[in-house]
Formats: sequence, structure tokens, C-alpha cells
Amino acid sequence: MPKKEGEIGLDRMYAKNNGIKIGDRTTVGDQEYLVTGVVALSDYSALFSDNSDMMFDTTKFGVAVMTDDGYDRLPDTHEKYQYDWLYDKAPKDDKQEQKM
Repeated sequence: MPKKEGEIGLDRMYAKNNGIKIGDRTTVGDQEYLVTGVVALSDYSALFSDNSDMMFDTTKFGVAVMTDDGYDRLPDTHEKYQYDWLYDKAPKDDKQEQKM
């Protein structure tokens, strides 16, 4: 697993499909990283790059883990945030939801 700024752990299927092994170097954006592990993340069992995708493609899209310092050195040009919530008591309809 990554322990230093220049290290990365790649999704195992992405690494396998792209012939990347532990000890190889890979580039994310314009930054080069040493692959120190492969990971399988339960939150990403189906790696869809877009919500509208019908199939996932682990050759072109994958997830990775790295240290906070490693992440901080990436440019944020393609960074996206998504927020979700769960109601304690769900509204009955759209009107009630707008009042909440």
C-alpha cells in the first residue's frame, strides 16, 4: 500500500488489464507514481466512469489509493464531488421535500 507521496495502489482489474504490476511506474495526469499495491474496493465493485454507462471498462477507468500528500499534488481540473443524504423521515412528495 502507498506510504509515501510518490506511491499509488491501483484497482486490481485496471492493473491486470493494463499489464501494470507492483514495482512499475504509472502516470496520473502529469505526475508519475510507483505502484506499491493493487486494491479491490468494495464501494467500487462495478467501476462505471459515468452514471449513464451500461457496462464498466476496467481497461480505461479504475480507482486508486494514495497518501494525502500524493493526492494533494494532483491537479484539480477533473475533480468532482458528489453529495448524498438519507432522510430520517422521507417526504411524501416533491412539495413536502421542498419545504424541508
